[in-house]
Amino acid sequence: MEETNKNYDWLFIKPEQRAMQIQEQIGEIIRTANNDEARVKKALKESVGDGVEFYDDSYLLDLISFIYSKENVEYKDDIISFIESFPYVKAVKKSEKFLQIETDKGIVECASISDMIRNSGKADGSDTQSKALEMFCKSIESINNRQSNCHDFSMTATELFQYEFNTPNNIVTGYAKYYVPENKYLHSWMELKINGKDYVFDFTKNTIIDKASYYRLLHIDEQEICSVISSEEITSDKRNFGGLIKLLDSKTYLTSRHEIIRDLDRNKHLFDNSDKDSGEER
Repeated sequence: MEETNKNYDWLFIKPEQRAMQIQEQIGEIIRTANNDEARVKKALKESVGDGVEFYDDSYLLDLISFIYSKENVEYKDDIISFIESFPYVKAVKKSEKFLQIETDKGIVECASISDMIRNSGKADGSDTQSKALEMFCKSIESINNRQSNCHDFSMTATELFQYEFNTPNNIVTGYAKYYVPENKYLHSWMELKINGKDYVFDFTKNTIIDKASYYRLLHIDEQEICSVISSEEITSDKRNFGGLIKLLDSKTYLTSRHEIIRDLDRNKHLFDNSDKDSGEER
């Protein structure tokens, strides 16, 4: 049998670590490739192996996220020019709010989450809440902070958007595929409407993107959505079971919320009695 040089070692890394590793590799490749797409593709395949089935979609989404990272601020125009050079990209246009990337499969609309928050004037540092918003912006702008934090970022953001922007939203948790079908990992993101159109806020990429494009680029199957939780439900859960909800990690809550709340409701009398007993002892 003829020997091959395919590298499968990376398949055994945890999906979250693998995604971060790939993003770091691509970022370095882009910074040193001088807009040479062939060089980028060759370097990426050497990093993650051959047979990259979802290469174009994942690569485009990564490039979009690099535009909105603090590490690549000085390369922003270069990255946009690089995207324009792709054979499957017909044009790149800048509107007032969105960067529009016209591809063979449709128009991808994207923008920076942190820019949107700052442009609202609510992160000016004038009070405690605005300082918290600015800290949140800084945390999602750094590539190093993004990976493996999708659940926590989404939980934090849903309340910020509900209270600060009076914008009802949903946190969606499901499986995404990244570069190859084998790299299927559990992911959380926020969905809301802007002028009647559905958009996704992915805080691990500091990116707002139209829902249809996001689902296509990450190959998200509606049948593999684990949960959809509204900001109102989260607010209600924290009001009714605040202390207990805080004990749960975000991933557990987001994937099993309906079962958890059902059991808490069913056993609520136990907690009520416990409160009374502790009160009598005092």
